[in-house]
Amino acid sequence: MNPAILELLTELEETPDLTLDWTNTRQRIIDLHRDAETFDKRGLVLKFYVTLMNSVESLKLVADIDAFKEARRKDYNALRISESTNGRM
Repeated sequence: MNPAILELLTELEETPDLTLDWTNTRQRIIDLHRDAETFDKRGLVLKFYVTLMNSVESLKLVADIDAFKEARRKDYNALRISESTNGRM
């Protein structure tokens, strides 16, 4: 497996505080998704994204929840389109 994916997975498992720096973690996940070579790897990274964003929302780490939800929806849709086109978006 990609070392960067394993590193992020380990960090997510061991450091719940990553949700406090969620914007940086979000960008890392998007970058990993873009660089993933296979459908399975992109799917795994997409699960990281969903988990992170669920945590951010449930912990209320954003001031404007409506803007957050809209940005989250756009991110998710872009990631799914990329996933369905085998990463060529």
